[in-house]
Formats: sequence, structure tokens, C-alpha cells
Amino acid sequence: MSVSSVRLCVSIANVLVVGSMTLSVAACGGPGSGNPSTAPNASGCASLRTELSKYEKKGVASWAEAKNAGKKLSKAKEADLRIYNDLLNQYLGGRCHT
Repeated sequence: MSVSSVRLCVSIANVLVVGSMTLSVAACGGPGSGNPSTAPNASGCASLRTELSKYEKKGVASWAEAKNAGKKLSKAKEADLRIYNDLLNQYLGGRCHT
């Protein structure tokens, strides 16, 4: 598993702690996990990665940690967190991380 995959899995763990999305453990697995027939093409994966990076630069992972610690988030931050979770689900579901 590459360093970027490990970092992504750590980010996933931070988001999952919040309980705002459901992923199978296989999402961070190796070959054979996921459904290859629904995988986006290379440009789709690159686009998803670009969008994920935009939210990661905003600090969305720390927002997930803060929410998990019981802190309130603004509606805008909660909306960004939901969008990030959706993008992450698409990215992992499309096996872009492998």
C-alpha cells in the first residue's frame, strides 16, 4: 500500500468516526475489493482526487475530529463535510485508490 493510500485510509478513519458515512473494510483493501464494473475512468478518478484535495486543504478531516469530540460545526462546514464524504465514497467505490 502506498503512502498516499495510507494517508487516505487515515482520512477515511477520521471521517468514519463521525459516523456520517458507511464504508466496508474492503475499501482500504487490495486487489479484489470493490466492483470494477463501476470504476470511473482515469480522468474521473483524477477529478475526484482534485476535489478531495480541495476539501482536505480546507481541513475537513479536522472538522470530522472536532465533530466527533462533540463540538458544533457551522452549517457550511457540515455541508462541506457531507460533500467530502460523498466524494470519498465515490473515490473509494470506484477503486481510484488502488
